[in-house]
Amino acid sequence: MNTILPFAQIFVHGEKDEPDVIWGFNELKSLTITTDVPLPRIAVTGRDIACTNAAFPESDMMLCRWHVKRNVEAQDKKKISNNSKRSLAVAKFVDQFEQAFN
Repeated sequence: MNTILPFAQIFVHGEKDEPDVIWGFNELKSLTITTDVPLPRIAVTGRDIACTNAAFPESDMMLCRWHVKRNVEAQDKKKISNNSKRSLAVAKFVDQFEQAFN
């Protein structure tokens, strides 16, 4: 089958809590082994690419759209002090970002 299907999602209490992320990945790997399901070909991650890559070294990594957008907004606040300019810059980015993915 040459179709990409969502296989699993791992939600942890805190994104920066590495032991929880590793636990989730280990549980997913264990599940794939016991059910004879191949490991994911693509992994979408928030921020911890190193953890994801350690768990699934053969999988391609993709960053979550929500995390990318959130990071751009945070960086924008640091770099553009004027609220109206910042709002315009973020709105322009979000428009282009959404168009690229739709």
